Amino acid sequence: MRLNVIVYVKNFVAETHSYMNDIIEKEIWDWLKNYIEVPHKFYEYQFSPCPYAKAARLKNLVDVRAYGGGNIFKFIKENSINLIKEKNLNTRIMVLPPYFKLFFFLKWYLFYLNTKFVKQDYYIQFGSAIATESKYAGLFKGKPYRIIIINKLSDVLDASKILEKTSYYSNWNKKHYNNVVTRREKFFKKYKNN
Repeated sequence: MRLNVIVYVKNFVAETHSYMNDIIEKEIWDWLKNYIEVPHKFYEYQFSPCPYAKAARLKNLVDVRAYGGGNIFKFIKENSINLIKEKNLNTRIMVLPPYFKLFFFLKWYLFYLNTKFVKQDYYIQFGSAIATESKYAGLFKGKPYRIIIINKLSDVLDASKILEKTSYYSNWNKKHYNNVVTRREKFFKKYKNN
């Protein structure tokens, strides 16, 4: 009898995590469609935050994975490696609770992974899913999700070159431009052949 109760509780917890992950992943898909793919005031309604997101989504080149607990390093590494092995995807969005904003060592870990993945034509970025409200329990519930995005690097570099010829980057401050565009290009030049 006691063993049956333990098994029941474990199954209930696993199903609850799966259900929450499904909800969180759906919210990120909605965020992509209703925020990232939509012309934005910041760009004077000429561009969406990511002008290529909609085409990638419609071609089924993107997927979303929500963190369900456990070893965060294992979650990131396994999802990154699995994306690289899957030839039918170019982008994976990994969703984390907002409290990971406080985990400064994640940036160092992603830096390390980028030194390995750039030569495989992938690049990882870490940020916030602005305009979302986290459903993760605990600290910062209701704040924006943290996201890790791994992209096919050659696609991003090509797209960035095209955007350079437009007014897309004109409202970006220098620090943000350097943190996104310049850093990515430097990584590519430094680690593409290592």
